[in-house]
Amino acid sequence: MKVEIEKVPNLCLPDFTQPFAIEIDASTIVVRAVLSQASHPIAFFNKKMSPRLQAALVHVREMYAITEAIKKWRQYLFGNHFKIYTNQKSLNTLLSHTIQTPEQQKWTTKFQGYDFEKIYKPGKNNVVVDSLSRQEPLPLLLLLAISSPIPTIFKELQLYFTTTEGHNLILLHFCNQSLPIQFSKSQELLFFRNRIFLPQAHNFCKRIISEFHDSSTRGHSDLKPTMTKVAISFY
Repeated sequence: MKVEIEKVPNLCLPDFTQPFAIEIDASTIVVRAVLSQASHPIAFFNKKMSPRLQAALVHVREMYAITEAIKKWRQYLFGNHFKIYTNQKSLNTLLSHTIQTPEQQKWTTKFQGYDFEKIYKPGKNNVVVDSLSRQEPLPLLLLLAISSPIPTIFKELQLYFTTTEGHNLILLHFCNQSLPIQFSKSQELLFFRNRIFLPQAHNFCKRIISEFHDSSTRGHSDLKPTMTKVAISFY
């Protein structure tokens, strides 16, 4: 990855048909990582180490950085093959040796279930990761690069409540409610006790449940945890 962080025009969204890559670097104070696909950053990670880890050996700090990055992006990596780029050659063979120490056993258990390969990459080539440690203010361009997807179902809901059917539904609930604070309207949406009200029309309920269960980042939870997540935001 040859491009510097301040020159990245925008972060791309993950494509689960393409392999992921993680670039790792651990200084004496912080661990840094970049998740990317096709040399384009998806997310950045930066975490300060405890005094104990700051005093640890270099390969221990680097291994800690790898485990923290995998834990941070587990929803993207689990079940997918990915590459880890590190500037520590010793890590390329550490996990392939016979486990002889408690430290090796601790690290290897954290990688169970993941399909990845470690690739040595000299520190001078880790341009994006190194840039995370710079102390100067981030440029405005980078701050504007943060993006998040907006599900189209919300716009469909807004359009629905502008139709005659949706308008009548709003009037029905506002007129029949015993407590005025139960129902409210905001941003062209109907809310019930601060949760978005989902009408039966257009399979809105079914589509929201499917989104919370079937999408790649949701983990296909069982019925109860899925409905608990849905109930936090929707009625």
